[in-house]
Amino acid sequence: MVDRFHNGCFNRPVDKIALKKQKWKSWSLNKKYEKLGTFFKCQASSCECEGFKHTQLINPLQNPNETDLNSICTSCFHLLLEHVHHLENYSEDVVNGLLDIAVDLETMYVYAKREMEELTKELYTVVCKMLHDSIRQMTKPMIEGAIGKPPFETPSIAQIMKNFILYKYSHLPNEQFELHYKASLQLLLHINRAPLTNINTWQASNPTENSTVYHKLYTRWFLFCYVPTFCKSLQGYDCIKVFGPHFLRMTFSMFKTSILNKVSSEKITQELKTQLPKFLEDLECEILKDDSPIWNADYKPALHNQPQTPKSPPPTLPTFSSNSVNLDKGDAGEEVVIETMRSVKDFGKMLGPVTSTENAARDYVAHIEEKNRVIQLQVVSNSLTNTLDTQSRIWLVELQNLFARQLPEMPKSYITRFVFDPKHKNLALIEENHVIGGICFRMFPTQGFSEIVFCAVSLDKQVKGYGTHMMNHLKDYHVKRNILNFLTYGDKYAIGYFKKQGFTMDIKLPREIFTGFIKDYDEAKLMECKLNPKISYTELSKVLQIQKERVKNMISKIQSSSTKVYPGLNYFREGLSGIPIENIPGVADARKRPDKQIDADAKNPDILFQKLKRILIFVKNHSCAEQFLEPVNIEEYPEYYDLIKHPIDLKIMSERLTKRYYTSEKLFMADMQRLINNCKSFNAPTSEYYKQACVLETSKITNIKMTNADYAAGDNPEAAKKFLQGIIKRVDDLRAIVITDRDGIPIIKVTAPDIPDPVSKPNFLASVSLAVEQAGKLGNGTTRRIICVFNTIQVIHFNKSPLMISLIASSKANTGLLLNLESELNNFVEDLRTAISEP
Repeated sequence: MVDRFHNGCFNRPVDKIALKKQKWKSWSLNKKYEKLGTFFKCQASSCECEGFKHTQLINPLQNPNETDLNSICTSCFHLLLEHVHHLENYSEDVVNGLLDIAVDLETMYVYAKREMEELTKELYTVVCKMLHDSIRQMTKPMIEGAIGKPPFETPSIAQIMKNFILYKYSHLPNEQFELHYKASLQLLLHINRAPLTNINTWQASNPTENSTVYHKLYTRWFLFCYVPTFCKSLQGYDCIKVFGPHFLRMTFSMFKTSILNKVSSEKITQELKTQLPKFLEDLECEILKDDSPIWNADYKPALHNQPQTPKSPPPTLPTFSSNSVNLDKGDAGEEVVIETMRSVKDFGKMLGPVTSTENAARDYVAHIEEKNRVIQLQVVSNSLTNTLDTQSRIWLVELQNLFARQLPEMPKSYITRFVFDPKHKNLALIEENHVIGGICFRMFPTQGFSEIVFCAVSLDKQVKGYGTHMMNHLKDYHVKRNILNFLTYGDKYAIGYFKKQGFTMDIKLPREIFTGFIKDYDEAKLMECKLNPKISYTELSKVLQIQKERVKNMISKIQSSSTKVYPGLNYFREGLSGIPIENIPGVADARKRPDKQIDADAKNPDILFQKLKRILIFVKNHSCAEQFLEPVNIEEYPEYYDLIKHPIDLKIMSERLTKRYYTSEKLFMADMQRLINNCKSFNAPTSEYYKQACVLETSKITNIKMTNADYAAGDNPEAAKKFLQGIIKRVDDLRAIVITDRDGIPIIKVTAPDIPDPVSKPNFLASVSLAVEQAGKLGNGTTRRIICVFNTIQVIHFNKSPLMISLIASSKANTGLLLNLESELNNFVEDLRTAISEP
């Protein structure tokens, strides 16, 4: 493959191609038609001609004579007009866009003929075919298929390099840190611009390596990073932003060699030239480590001694005394809030200058252009009562043509019918007094929703955020009129766009509200968007960006005031599978605002678990619950999972309950309600399933109001604990009684009031954990009782399936006396066994 990146020839092919495109665009419209005619099939009836062929083998643009649209095709003997008459419906801008693609196609064809390496030649051929199809179909060229879409890996090479710099050099003085920072930029620039070796060369250098992975990496790099540098019809990507660990590991030695060979001729400081080899060695050593933190996409360096961005003086952060932060409420210090709010008022200070659109909002460019009056938005519609001004009529015609071009599968008569229908309105995006985008919609104020009929942006104006900008204006237009729901049908090409605009296929609007009002389309999905009247959608992206920066600033300032470091945890080494969060050092002292809305049961997860478990058992046994016990069979109802995007059933809820997913009653009841809503959404109101869901919804089972009373054990937890504490008091050296269910989950735990220090130590906790774990395993077994001894502690288990009673005592306790407690405790738990037993 020719190296177009080195020796000053990187820009030459780009400049030549651009010059050629400009020359083609300067010719007359008929000559442009003549050139494009070679790509379009003959439109004459029953003609199979694939493209117009000239009487002479001459480039039409080199022929000084004016083109005659009545010229005869030497292949099918039809007129040139038969090949290109459909282009007359499009503006010259669209024709020029097609010419640009045609120039790129010819360039790719030349490169394909010159290329000797087999894979590269094949890839050039693939690009040629894609560009040819794009011209014929008059669509934007896009690379699709099994190769995937960028980004291909995470974290990206750029993120990996950032992690490496912070991890390896953040402790160094600022000048040294800056030097390594510059070395990393030099390497990133080289990776982004240097070509990869072709597959044959790579195999020769790596005979023992599997070439399949490199084949895939090379193909992706070639199509998404290399070719778009001179084929501007394709969207290009930076290599360092779309590739990650696999690419870096496989190509690093190659880039290391090439950058060291090249650096001698680069105009960089001698100090950087000296530092670069050592930097590359350090990076190579880190790349070889599988557990290196540089592979962590969320890597955060230690805050202490971390230098600021090179060439930027360290900002003076406010210092906080212990009195400047309210530790009870968990709020940020007053100085932090004031400083942050001050920066919020100054957007320039808050966000800084936007030098690229990489991290900007999708509609950033559109916002700037509207502010500078490059573009404008107008709502236009036809009228039967008022005379329409000339400009509005022109815009409506241009909207009709735009929708016809961008939606070729829609009949033009169908488009015209709705664009000019007085009941429909059109939001037009105007540039230089011409329509470049638009949304056709119809409002149903009495029903509380609007239907979006057509939405399109001109082919040569896409990827600028105009689609998002139009939709945000349309949302604000409807919020002002108190219409807060959008409905639309999206095909497979439009679903992605609508999802980005907040649309979902989970329809919450009752069907009786819109049935019979909106238009139905085959092979399209109904989508809905709920509007929030409190949001200004045209300002939303800016507000969100400011909020993110504000939170980051506050977190950074608060963290800088905390210098206390806690030791690591050692509980897990002693056999524990988990510990309460409050046992983690520092958690109790953290600045945390207590949530007043937390359910009372959430404070005791074990009690909540048992209550939810009991509810779930009752629901499963309900006469109308049979259809909800298992997931819907996809073979019987294949369309179910297309319509229902968040399926749920009682089996999933049981699994979630076992995994302690439900941390509150509200979360559990939300899943229960979704179970019923899904059934009602999928089934007709007259169906038996729908009626059963209604019965289950109105029953007391799904509306059980939990109380703070415990289960069984007399419905009086305090009395139950008092009874067990009485046993502990009268039996010497008995430290605790734990009653668990078959899953090993404690139901009741009572400990001696004067537990000695060893009981609170990790070894005691580990003993209890192991005892409970073994109790769970024995819960369904036939063993009636078992004695376990752990160091100075003995644990006796009584198997009362599905319950387990565990007596935890010191090794000095009388084992016989403990065993004699079995009958007394058996009577105590009899009611509890009945309450939690599953039929």
